[in-house]
Amino acid sequence: MFEIIVKLKNDWMDLSGVSDVELFKALSDWSSGKEKEIKIKGLTFKSEDIVSITINR
Repeated sequence: MFEIIVKLKNDWMDLSGVSDVELFKALSDWSSGKEKEIKIKGLTFKSEDIVSITINR
C-alpha cells in the first residue's frame, strides 16, 4: 500500500492505502493522456487538473 499526494492546479489531496494495482492504473491513465478522468480511492480527478502525483511508501 502506498500514500500518494495528488497535486492539482488549485489544491492537493493526500491519499493513503492506495494499492499498487490502483496506483499503476492511475499513473498509466494519467500519463497516457487518453483518459479525461482518473479514479483513485473512489475519488475522481480531471486529468487536466493534475499537476503531479507524488508516491510515498
